Amino acid sequence: MKAEEKELLKLFEPLRVADVRDGMDWMGYHHYGTLSHQIRP
Repeated sequence: MKAEEKELLKLFEPLRVADVRDGMDWMGYHHYGTLSHQIRP
């Protein structure tokens, strides 16, 4: 893993997925990181 990737992971470590997703929505990335509705547990 590159040093840049490790640095990013460290920055995101304390965040919840919902926090990251809310930030992405706020920035206009509404459809990025969205799973298909066809994928089921």
